[in-house]
Amino acid sequence: MKRLILKIIYVTAYYSCLLNFFYFLNRKKQVILSYHNIIPDQHFSNLPHLGVSSSTSVFYKQLEIILKRFKTTTTIGIPASCMITFDDGYRNNLKIAASVFKQKGIQGVFFVPACYFNEENKLWVDRILMWVSYVPKGTYNILGNSFLIDSLQSRHELWQNIYKQLMKNYSLVNSLYDSLIIQCSFAKIKSKVDPDLYDLRFEGLSIKELTEMKDMGQLLACHSFKHDVLSKLNRIDLENDFNACDDFRHMYNSNYYAYPFGGNTEVSADVISMCKKYGYSAAFSNFDSNTNNKHYIARISLDNLNSKYHIEARLSGFEKFLKHFLIT
Repeated sequence: MKRLILKIIYVTAYYSCLLNFFYFLNRKKQVILSYHNIIPDQHFSNLPHLGVSSSTSVFYKQLEIILKRFKTTTTIGIPASCMITFDDGYRNNLKIAASVFKQKGIQGVFFVPACYFNEENKLWVDRILMWVSYVPKGTYNILGNSFLIDSLQSRHELWQNIYKQLMKNYSLVNSLYDSLIIQCSFAKIKSKVDPDLYDLRFEGLSIKELTEMKDMGQLLACHSFKHDVLSKLNRIDLENDFNACDDFRHMYNSNYYAYPFGGNTEVSADVISMCKKYGYSAAFSNFDSNTNNKHYIARISLDNLNSKYHIEARLSGFEKFLKHFLIT
């Protein structure tokens, strides 16, 4: 019922030109979008590992609206503009997103973990998400608890439980990883993934491919060293992470930084301070805050929104206004 009511509101706002009014109200603001993966329609699903992804057809639809409403840029602070960013650096970023950008003459910012330049392009978070998404049905012991995997919902619930526990005790990451492998190897999990999907979704960009991205005119920027939850690292490990990134600063062609995960619980004051210390000109979160801090710049996600009315409501700022109005 709530979804139906919101749909009616967005459609009404669109045809009454209320959304145009909100675009006008926010004309001096810049919209910064956060994407992760663009996946061909035939491979797209609701599995946990695609939770922050968009299908190709939806991405094209969103991009058409974005280009109609904004001029695109990679410079911060340009009024009435849109900056399009991607996180994590998987192969779909090159084969799909950057390829589309090249056709349309668009520049984007692609945030890539520095470990990719050290030939380590398999991130722990996505390895675990792959395991949760494709492990055969059955009962498994995860972090001291027994979990029955028998449905799509149970896979989502397992991932949510894993992340909550890791946020409480981040030192469990390595033991969790080892535990998963013992119960079902990653080789067996990989065999259940369509090879084309695996290549696009789980293969990180190589150094050669990252260089190709830069040659295409795209910006590469830092996304931590290996995508840890930075707020959960102690001061020494946090410093070590930024130090490790520093060794590869020359491989990037942008001085921007994006916090991994990037929510308000994953980005602490210490993390922001460290980002400033290491001289990044700006840093991006995944949390839609109202701060003017250039080292905690808000981004919004369009998720896999397919409704032009909802897409426009989010881009114009109407959805944010509505949520604030309903809450207060």
